[in-house]
Amino acid sequence: MAKPRVFISSTFYDQQHLRHELAAFVQGMGYEPVLSERGQIVYGPEKSPMESCFEEAGRCDILVSIIGGKLGSFSSEEPYTVAQQELKKAIQSHRPVYIFIYKAVFIEYQTYLVNKDGPEEDDKGSSGKIQPADVIKYAHAEHPQIYKFIGELYELDRNNAIFEFSTSDDIIDVLKEQWAGRFKQFLDDEVRRPELDAVEELSMTTASIKQFLDFIKTELPNADLDNALRVSHPLFAWLRKALGVDYRVFFITKQEMDVWLKAQGFKRWVDPFADEDIPYHEYEGFKGPRLQVSTNLFDDQGRLKLMAPDEWMVSMAKLAYPETDS
Repeated sequence: MAKPRVFISSTFYDQQHLRHELAAFVQGMGYEPVLSERGQIVYGPEKSPMESCFEEAGRCDILVSIIGGKLGSFSSEEPYTVAQQELKKAIQSHRPVYIFIYKAVFIEYQTYLVNKDGPEEDDKGSSGKIQPADVIKYAHAEHPQIYKFIGELYELDRNNAIFEFSTSDDIIDVLKEQWAGRFKQFLDDEVRRPELDAVEELSMTTASIKQFLDFIKTELPNADLDNALRVSHPLFAWLRKALGVDYRVFFITKQEMDVWLKAQGFKRWVDPFADEDIPYHEYEGFKGPRLQVSTNLFDDQGRLKLMAPDEWMVSMAKLAYPETDS
């Protein structure tokens, strides 16, 4: 069975014990630790060992980066070191990374931030004694490049989970919690998989409909296109339900609607006392119901306007029965 491969990245000589403890933890979790010193990286004759190491960092499922006070060897991608370039490769390959900075280095990074822009002026306008960050000697980092790189990591907008640590137990506790959280997300996604599949299918259907509409807009005359879109007008669905009609309803103009309603037993009704046009086309049914259809559904030429289902309002059509004496 395939196992997640976890690349452990750090400087070597000062972090040997920490690397071995993390490798044992990863193995105890049932995952496969990948460390360069254990021969778990495939080196080919066509590439340098350093390039093979970077490629492996980009292929592994997870990368754990340990940043301490030692700079380590510089890579061919100056000014980055080998360990820094491993982390950059994993980030560029969109692999989940977990970055751990030794606590003393993490705290001293704040001192670097205060001094990184160089000398400042005091209240009297004279130059202060603050030195540029590259000149200052730091107690816990042997080179300011370490802090410059940490600054780049903080500027990333994603995939830059950064934690401080003092011992290997601090790292292990964080990884346990983080990996348990990722596993919980995976389980939740599996439960929601039918919903996600439905959303994806709906998106594909919507895209297909758009392609179809683009096609008929190109191939059909405008009049034919308008009529094709009117087939699904929400007024037709309302009439079918309100009048109990079990066949397709379709008309294009108000005059055609009058003819269709007449076949259903309705006749046009006009209020002889109305001073101005009322907002409805009104009809009387032979059994007494009064039908009202909004004039706003038709344009000035009496043609039915195009309308999406979500634009329909209950006030656009009404069917009422007059009250009778009991």
